[in-house]
Amino acid sequence: MLLLLLLFTPGVTAEDIAEFQKKLRVGRVSQIQKAQWNKCGRPKNQYIVFNDNSTFCARYRHPHDKLIHGEILSFYLSRMLGLDSVPVVMLSQVNSTSPQWRGHNLTKTEWQQGTIIALIQWIHQLTYKESQVTIPTVILDAYENGYAFNWTHPALRRMTAGQVQVLLQWSDLILFDYITGNYDRVASMQDGAYEKGSSDIMREHIRNLRQNWQTHKMWLIDNESGLLDSYELMYNGGESGLRFVNFHQRMLKSNCIFRRSTVGQIKQLADSDDPAYVLMKHTEHYDSLYHKLPVNSKCFKIFTANFHNRLKEILDWVQSCKAIGRTL
Repeated sequence: MLLLLLLFTPGVTAEDIAEFQKKLRVGRVSQIQKAQWNKCGRPKNQYIVFNDNSTFCARYRHPHDKLIHGEILSFYLSRMLGLDSVPVVMLSQVNSTSPQWRGHNLTKTEWQQGTIIALIQWIHQLTYKESQVTIPTVILDAYENGYAFNWTHPALRRMTAGQVQVLLQWSDLILFDYITGNYDRVASMQDGAYEKGSSDIMREHIRNLRQNWQTHKMWLIDNESGLLDSYELMYNGGESGLRFVNFHQRMLKSNCIFRRSTVGQIKQLADSDDPAYVLMKHTEHYDSLYHKLPVNSKCFKIFTANFHNRLKEILDWVQSCKAIGRTL
């Protein structure tokens, strides 16, 4: 099919990750700048420039370290699924005497020595107004009218290859956010629409989603809510949590087009005896500081109890789409 032959504009590659990891080992921080609302967010976060001019957001969330877990686990989940649309995340330990941080007064950052922070690739091309993203009309129409957008939809015949490429990126986003349970992207818009009783909110620019305005490559930014905090909300958050469970289910069931490769990777992970363990070991293999992150046993218990089911729920939905010949 045409859709399966399309090439995405490259995002994060394995070579990019290796290069960033090398920078982390041998590079030095040359500048530390305060975060701004449109650059790295919260006050205790910082905008970091290395001596080769590469740039990162330093995310400090102690004592809420589950959010650092969410950021790094979400990144490595994206790699396991074959997605290249999540900026690189690496862990670093706050140490004012280490070669990496030496020469900087870290007391100004209010960071506690020895804590683990996340360094997240900063992509300058995503700061333009043109980088903001809205939900494609065909997906939003399916969402609002309770049907699944699929290969038989007449709009597909009128679309350019670029427009179809955008839909495939959205398909990957929907699957990724369903697995992670991210509540701070599309689900945040759904919640806003619910709270205000206005579907117009769903037509606004989506939180924590950007595109390179020249190539239309989408980037899923700010993934700290994923997997731990989001699972605690969904499965231990009472009525509010159930609302977010329903948000993700409704968005998933608005779409019946998928990339074979993405579904194949989800199935491969779901076929393991303990997918949560596989993801954590994969993360630890590539980031040696992961095992030093403090563990909230309650959050991890909820995560490990539900992660496998969310993978299987996606596969069940794909089978439902296949049964009527409307996917893949």
